[in-house]
Amino acid sequence: MTGLILESLPLMLLGALNAFSVTVVSMIIGVPIGLMLALMRISERRKLKTFALIYIEVWRAGPFIVEIFIVFFILPPLLNQWFRFDISAFQTMVFGSTLWTSANSAEVFRGAIKSIPAGQSEAALSLGMNYVQRFRHVILPQAFKITLPPMIGIFTLVLKGTAIGFIIDFREVIRMGQIAIERLYMQERILASLEIYTIIMLIYFLMCYPLSQLSLYFERKLSKSNSLK
Repeated sequence: MTGLILESLPLMLLGALNAFSVTVVSMIIGVPIGLMLALMRISERRKLKTFALIYIEVWRAGPFIVEIFIVFFILPPLLNQWFRFDISAFQTMVFGSTLWTSANSAEVFRGAIKSIPAGQSEAALSLGMNYVQRFRHVILPQAFKITLPPMIGIFTLVLKGTAIGFIIDFREVIRMGQIAIERLYMQERILASLEIYTIIMLIYFLMCYPLSQLSLYFERKLSKSNSLK
């Protein structure tokens, strides 16, 4: 079975790359949307606040797998009534992950902004800064430091969440492992499954453990800087 693992490893590493790609793209798109939603949530404009609240609560409360099903199975038939709309498994995972990422990062940003002492904004106001300048030069730089550990946590959750993509035949690590197992005769599959899924667990561990350690590093650094103030 060692030969099977060596033969299947490139497949599973390709799956890991696909999962990582989905996570990176969804973070690149979702985090700026999350910041915008957070600013809408703390806005004094009621309509903006209500829209952001509904968006955040809907996409945070729903199971990730349901969001993937909506995007992959329900959205295309609805949109095809007006124009041709096709979506691949990769695009579905990016779309679904972005919705979840943006909603959760919005709450992270909102909490970070709210944690900045009011005196910081008042001091900037006394220096003649307007609302935009206060946010850009005083509040957001501090808020970004606070959001680093939870954002890494969100990245890790999305990375692990891509594992459900095998349901729509997205070629992530688990689906690639299934493909390797399906190549074997029935009597060989039980032992092969144990070995393949052990390798899958190891791949996810190697991807996620450094991220958890990086999050802890930023948490310690942040707490240390706060204690020195």
